[in-house]
Amino acid sequence: LVGDLLRKYVDEIQCPLPSSVMYSFSRLRDLSLIMVRNVIHEFENSSFGIVAFEQDISEYKSGSLHPMEIKVYESDLSSPVVSLGGVIDRIDCYEDDNRKYIRVIDYKTGSHKYDVDKIEDGADLQLPAYLFTAALKENREFFGKDSDKEVFPASALFLSAEEKDGMLSPTRSGFILNDDALLHAASAN
Repeated sequence: LVGDLLRKYVDEIQCPLPSSVMYSFSRLRDLSLIMVRNVIHEFENSSFGIVAFEQDISEYKSGSLHPMEIKVYESDLSSPVVSLGGVIDRIDCYEDDNRKYIRVIDYKTGSHKYDVDKIEDGADLQLPAYLFTAALKENREFFGKDSDKEVFPASALFLSAEEKDGMLSPTRSGFILNDDALLHAASAN
């Protein structure tokens, strides 16, 4: 259905566009369809559900997640505090009898592999920072005001498209808590 609508839109463009623009648009359309179909398939085979898209982390905006705050000098009571903000592309949640497990997804336009070894060098901190910020006690109400369940950081992934042999395919890279029930919930079928 989405593919038919996009093809109809492209076919109805009346202005003359260079073939390079039409090729780029066609490629973007195809990539978008591949990614949308893949995410739909992901949720058909998972117990996780979407909680939010484009979720702000900011102490200044209503409806935002509370940011993670880090003291510059931990042992100094008067130390300046750094507040980490941003926008989480997607937050998902899976709930069992005891906890609400959350995962964050960050969409990348190019191929991007999560590399835990880069954390020691101060790189690739985005996924863990987003995940642990969303799981802060101050953000518990975001996942349901009436729940006394612990909000538990479970998984964080980059979702991007990789080209191999002229074919585009979605790839996920990141980390997930090593727990059998959670692994089953992430990929139920």
